[in-house]
Amino acid sequence: MTYKLKKFDLGTIDTTESAWVEQANKYPEACFPTDVQRDFAWIRSNVSGSTNDGRIHYGLFKDGSDVADAAVQLVHAKRSPRSAWLKMLELNFSPEIMLKAAHGDPHAVSSVLAMFGQAVNGSIQLCGKEHKSDTLKLYGRTDSLLQFLVLFTGVTKIKNVNITMEGRWLVLRPQAK
Repeated sequence: MTYKLKKFDLGTIDTTESAWVEQANKYPEACFPTDVQRDFAWIRSNVSGSTNDGRIHYGLFKDGSDVADAAVQLVHAKRSPRSAWLKMLELNFSPEIMLKAAHGDPHAVSSVLAMFGQAVNGSIQLCGKEHKSDTLKLYGRTDSLLQFLVLFTGVTKIKNVNITMEGRWLVLRPQAK
């Protein structure tokens, strides 16, 4: 399954929010529709410029779709005039995908893994292009995510990238050439 990391705009926020609220109404055990609406109101305020807390919001979209299957929250942080980090703070999946993956649906689990990989790969590409930085950091907010990141560190190899764990952060740094 192919996903593309694209910055949210007001149109894709609206279509994604509508789809996710509909899914939350269909699968109330996954999340509350009001939680989805609250989250997208915050994303919308950042994208529209009415709030500027430094967060950058991207979606993971299947080819040709204007509804994201996942939302990615990044922040660009300057450590010094010559060094900056791009931090992936959150990766949230649509209510339907989360519920199906939690119940072991192989297609949903495969989609979650593909989206995680594309979120990391897309963020690495952003480090060199849109958000100039020399390091990508992913935060293990929950214990289960932290365990996944530790596992990811142990099994993943990316050409010309050093992958380490620093506390709860998965850190990806390009190797000096």
